[in-house]
Amino acid sequence: MAGAALRAGIVNKLLLFMAPRILGGSDGRPVFEGRGPDLIKDALELKRLSLTRFENDILVSGYLK
Repeated sequence: MAGAALRAGIVNKLLLFMAPRILGGSDGRPVFEGRGPDLIKDALELKRLSLTRFENDILVSGYLK
């Protein structure tokens, strides 16, 4: 659903929590569903970034350019 909202252009702010845990494997789930950019220069970029620490977790918030 988050990937569809990004593609529809109805998202202007992202809040992403990061935890000190490594997940992965071929059965891992991406943060956003759907096709990603072919080149890093075509990736969505955030501006006006803010970082907030919650014990060992970090909240990254920013606005889409």
